[in-house]
Amino acid sequence: GLFIPYYLDAGAGGSQFTWEIASGLGYQTGPVAVSLTYRYLSLEQGSSAVVQRVTLGGPMMMVNLSF
Repeated sequence: GLFIPYYLDAGAGGSQFTWEIASGLGYQTGPVAVSLTYRYLSLEQGSSAVVQRVTLGGPMMMVNLSF
């Protein structure tokens, strides 16, 4: 059947603030599930870092096997 995969993460460790979100649509039949999602990631560093901000986004395709 159809399902909606999702993921949300936010926090700060070695960086100032990082967050990530992903969601999409999936289908499972028997032991095989296939999903198409879109993922967005944002990373912010301090002003002294060489790279202060990075943002990435794009589609993902996943195949999961259950056994």
